[in-house]
Amino acid sequence: MVLVLERWVAVHGPGPVSRQAVFEGERLGAWVRVMRDQYRQGGLSPERAKQLAVPLGWTPQPSRDPGGRG
Repeated sequence: MVLVLERWVAVHGPGPVSRQAVFEGERLGAWVRVMRDQYRQGGLSPERAKQLAVPLGWTPQPSRDPGGRG
């Protein structure tokens, strides 16, 4: 799915992907939402987070607290 995301970025540019986005027949928006939730909870490996950070505009270090307190 990362390859689909990379092709999306090539067409649409980096940044947010709508939850409803379907690209090349894939539910890209739903997948990005799952990845974003895992990222915010600190559940992605550093390699995966880095791989997704640039195309999605994420910061390098996710907050482990959804309230932003740490």
